Amino acid sequence: MKSNLKFNFTAGLINGIGMNLTVNQSPITVSEKFVVDIDVELPTTVEFQLSGKNPSDTVVKNGEILADKYVKLETIVVDGFTIFPYQVSERYLTLTTNNTTISADYWGVNGIAKFTIDQDDPALWLIECPGIIH
Repeated sequence: MKSNLKFNFTAGLINGIGMNLTVNQSPITVSEKFVVDIDVELPTTVEFQLSGKNPSDTVVKNGEILADKYVKLETIVVDGFTIFPYQVSERYLTLTTNNTTISADYWGVNGIAKFTIDQDDPALWLIECPGIIH
């Protein structure tokens, strides 16, 4: 089944430069606020490749982070239905870096994030996804 996904992001830029982001092998321009809007065939896994983060891209003073280069997933819109990343379990939203996989919506490291809808009907996925519809 065809479905539309919109990923709404915010990003931290260092000297006006954001992380490099590729979504399903297509480069995306990262700005302070941006949207990735894609049509997919369900079931699907959307892959976000993150790169371009260096140790100097996190500015720390007296143990406090003053600035950071990152990408943060704010909301996901599945066929017009908005969900928040905290509503999606590790089963559906993961970030892998240095052979470690976690559930995260703040992507401040180089790695691969994945968002998965494992049903061919988005309504069934929303019903089965813990934390969205009870």
